[in-house]
Amino acid sequence: MLLVALLGTALARELRIAGERLQESATSLARLRDLHERTVGSLTSGLLTTDLDGRIRSFNPEAERITGLAAREVYGRDLDEVLPGARAIAMAPAASRGRVRARMPFRDRAGQERRLGLSGSILRSADGAPDGHVVIFQDVSDVVRMEAELRRSERLAATGQLAANMAHEIRNPLAAISGSLEMLRDEPARGVDGGQRRRLFDIALREVERLDHLIADFLEYARPAAAEPAPVLVGPVVEDVVKMFEASRPAGVALSMAVPADCTVLADSRQLRQALWNLVLNAAQAMPAGGSIRVEARRLAEPPQGVDPQRRNARDEEARCVEIAIADTGVGIPPEVLERVFEPFFTTKRAGSGLGLPTVHRIVENHGGSLALESRTGAGTTVRVRLPAARDAA
Repeated sequence: MLLVALLGTALARELRIAGERLQESATSLARLRDLHERTVGSLTSGLLTTDLDGRIRSFNPEAERITGLAAREVYGRDLDEVLPGARAIAMAPAASRGRVRARMPFRDRAGQERRLGLSGSILRSADGAPDGHVVIFQDVSDVVRMEAELRRSERLAATGQLAANMAHEIRNPLAAISGSLEMLRDEPARGVDGGQRRRLFDIALREVERLDHLIADFLEYARPAAAEPAPVLVGPVVEDVVKMFEASRPAGVALSMAVPADCTVLADSRQLRQALWNLVLNAAQAMPAGGSIRVEARRLAEPPQGVDPQRRNARDEEARCVEIAIADTGVGIPPEVLERVFEPFFTTKRAGSGLGLPTVHRIVENHGGSLALESRTGAGTTVRVRLPAARDAA
């Protein structure tokens, strides 16, 4: 009986200790649950979770505020019923390898148009197996509006600067024309003879021609003709540019090319020829003492196989491009000038309009390509034009 009493006392003590520990665990669990609920409820982003089939299982207060829907109304409903278009983002194959982000339009319960910034990732169980999806979203309508206003302001500022530069460029030839006409008008008083009269007429005609070229260049830059992209072999286009250049090649300047026969881009052949012609002329003008120009083209390496479209990065985008490089052995471009070469009307040449490179840049941009300059003072310049490779050549 004594042993039984001792055993009972020991068991009672263990039971009491186990009960206390269980109570502590239950209290800690309640605290964690409360902390979780308060944390989720305090988020300034909408948060929802779904099962593997895309049915909503949780919906935080901010999600209710953004959508105008109560949590009880959305439980069990398909994600696309609540956030149309969100399934394609949150459940894209890339979401299983990390978080995907996108913006999407959304109309709330009150009918107000909004823009949502949305990200999705996989929700995993305790053993690491996929158990659903997590979707986090924010109302970024104000941000989108501010970005649009900023772009509008930048366009207006650029337009104002362009107009000021244009007025400055026009003023000089107008002054020369005005001075020549004044002298011709007051011919007897100024003692203008026949030879001077011809020179004054020549000045006026030259400045009128200069104005005509300036306005033509400006219109080409400001309102380029609509591009008609089609698969274009780079080789024949470069050969045309080489032939045109040979007809007026400055003494001491050599031009060579190395373009693979199957190098094909998706471009407007006329505009591509114009862009390359401008770049070759610029290169020649950068070599007053002579030198060499080299035009090369290459198709960048193929993108890796099996890459999901949502996961493509800048390197994959480059892999579908053709790069055309125009390299010269000229005087190079100083760093302070290199930063401004694409500004309209900026030029270091006495007779330049400052619209050559900006026009090339506009053409390349309109084709979905990119333009980059590499230069060292005294060591020459290389211009790299990247254009989309034609699909049948990719």
